[in-house]
Amino acid sequence: DGMGWPGFHVWLAAAIFVRPQASVHFDLQYERTWPDRGDGVDYTRPLSFTLPIRLPRRGGGLNVWDLDFARFRAFSDKVGPGVRASDLTMVLDRLRHPYTTGALAMHSGHLLHQIAEIAEVDPDDQRITLQGHGLFHHGTWKLYW
Repeated sequence: DGMGWPGFHVWLAAAIFVRPQASVHFDLQYERTWPDRGDGVDYTRPLSFTLPIRLPRRGGGLNVWDLDFARFRAFSDKVGPGVRASDLTMVLDRLRHPYTTGALAMHSGHLLHQIAEIAEVDPDDQRITLQGHGLFHHGTWKLYW
C-alpha cells in the first residue's frame, strides 16, 4: 500500500541508446519509499530486477562497474561531496551483462550500473522491460517501482 507497483519501460527505436549516455547510478529508491529505518525493513539486501519482454535486434543489457554503494560513500566521505559516482567510471573497467528476452536479471542495485547501449538501432526496434525493486519487510519481500 502506498507504493508504486513494478512497471514497464517501453522504448521505441528513437529512445534506445546507441552511446553510453544513460544515467550511471545506484538504486536507492528505498530511501524515499521507506525513510524510517526502524520499521522492520532489511536494508542490507535490496533487490532490483529487469525482465526483458522485447529487445532490439542487437540486444540489450546492463553496464556495471566494480563499485558498490558502501565503497563509493567511503570514498566520497574522504574526498568531499563534489565527487559523483559517474566520475569514477573513467578509472574503472566497465562490464556488460547482456539481457535475454524472458530471463529475469536480478542484482542488489548497490553495484554502480547503467542501461547498456547497442551499436545500432533499426527503425522497428523496441526495448520493453518490466522493472522493479524490493526490500525484505517483516518476513516477506515487498516489491515496488
